[in-house]
Amino acid sequence: MHIRSRLSVLSSSMALGLLQILMITSLHLISLSSHQETRILAQLEDDVVLCESQMENWKTNLEVMAAKEEQYIQQ
Repeated sequence: MHIRSRLSVLSSSMALGLLQILMITSLHLISLSSHQETRILAQLEDDVVLCESQMENWKTNLEVMAAKEEQYIQQ
């Protein structure tokens, strides 16, 4: 599998994973108090920011690897 195709697969699978986590968590929020709900939502927002940051790092690394792969193929 070439690196370029991995970029879209990685982004899609990470997004799907985050969506599943948010859906499961939202079901649990139904029975929580307002304070608990606010605290959990704030933590989830922080977690999403960290995940997005890591995904950007992976995407950048894969793009660099794709460019190197393309350069190698041309040689």
